[in-house]
Amino acid sequence: MRMCVMHKIQITLTCLALLLPTQAGAEKLYLGRNDPINKNGSLNNQPLLDRANSMVTLKYPTRVDFVKCGHPNAYYIPNDRILVFCHELTKLIYDQVKNLKTEEEKGWAFGGGRYFILFHEISHAMIHQYEIPISGREEDVADQLSFWMMYQYARAVESAEITDQRSNESIAKQDIFNRFRGAMLLMLAPEISTSSYADEHAFNAQRFANLNCWLYGADPSNAASLALAASTLPTGRLKKCNAEWQKIDNFVSRVVNKSPD
Repeated sequence: MRMCVMHKIQITLTCLALLLPTQAGAEKLYLGRNDPINKNGSLNNQPLLDRANSMVTLKYPTRVDFVKCGHPNAYYIPNDRILVFCHELTKLIYDQVKNLKTEEEKGWAFGGGRYFILFHEISHAMIHQYEIPISGREEDVADQLSFWMMYQYARAVESAEITDQRSNESIAKQDIFNRFRGAMLLMLAPEISTSSYADEHAFNAQRFANLNCWLYGADPSNAASLALAASTLPTGRLKKCNAEWQKIDNFVSRVVNKSPD
């Protein structure tokens, strides 16, 4: 696993925003509203934030609300530094993964879908709070940052399991793929309306193809991601996936290493 370097001190790849200049005592995501998602009550969302906080430090305290919105959505409010995760989106992720074969696969995919969305909105917060320069659509960059964080998280978890001898490399690669299935299945949900043509996001089908390509490009030896990519991506795109991943990895590495010597 590659390491980030700051002041000649090595720290793990879970340092994404730690290498960006922060205020004293900076800063964590914290749970704000956690409204009931159904008649059984609220989800325990604190572990989701704990995992994110173990990977990312934002410049300012940022509240995360889990609430009903009336439609599937998640968004970041820059002026208030609030991240909103709508219950309807959580339910949509569940609906997209509920037909997977095993409970274990459903659990990985459901959790992975929620992590991807959370990391996507955290990416918006990072871009805003650290004033990260970008060219093009912010939503595309947020997808790239989210994929990068999600991939490092999945690799770290599976590396730990191999070290603990609870797994082996081939199983770990399959598990990494499974963690992305929720995000990819979410992108297979139909577009809401023709107004999607004017939306700041890429089409769901395009986002699915991107995640598919980047996952294969990050590790072409992963049989599960290769099988999906080979069956869904044009040959010309497939050949470029590793280069696309390298560009994302280089971009993130340059951003997070942009701190004084």
